[in-house]
Amino acid sequence: NEAQTSTSKMVLFLILGTIFLDAYDITILGTMTDQLTQQFHLSPATLSIVMTSLPIGALFGALLGGTLAHQFGRKRILSIALLTLTVTSLGAALAPNVIILIICRCIMGFAIGMDSPVAFTFIAEISNLKHKGRNVNYWQVVWYVA
Repeated sequence: NEAQTSTSKMVLFLILGTIFLDAYDITILGTMTDQLTQQFHLSPATLSIVMTSLPIGALFGALLGGTLAHQFGRKRILSIALLTLTVTSLGAALAPNVIILIICRCIMGFAIGMDSPVAFTFIAEISNLKHKGRNVNYWQVVWYVA
């Protein structure tokens, strides 16, 4: 069905957009270490906490994301994760101190951890058999572009 195909393409594009945001948020901080150290007067130990707060949050988000998606639905969890990621990204960008930055980055990580497995499952579900492998692997291209 033509309408279903164009709808699937639009959903695929939106989900790949969330994966782009995930990758961007994970990698952008690596380019900002000098600025963060100067702005917040960070010691190497505190900088390492800032840098690892997102992956630690992602670990817990990934552990709970599948269960929450099964219980509440993939679309709802993906939407909540994207909203959470947006709000906490703004919070991190505007953080007045390092504690707020770490908290925001940890919650961002939780959202990223939640939405990544859900996004891959969603892509597999909306893709027809002919394009399933290609569509599921688009995330790699999107990740490296980010």
